[in-house]
Amino acid sequence: GQERRYYYLTELGLRALNEKRAEWRSFAAAVNLIIGPPNFTEVEI
Repeated sequence: GQERRYYYLTELGLRALNEKRAEWRSFAAAVNLIIGPPNFTEVEI
């Protein structure tokens, strides 16, 4: 088979990832204030 390739985040990419994670957490918190936190125990049949 083909030789495996390994990819790594650069320092700049890691900073961008952390920034996007923080933005997502902020957005999710704002949505949760409006609709409430997710309830993972609910099951729809």
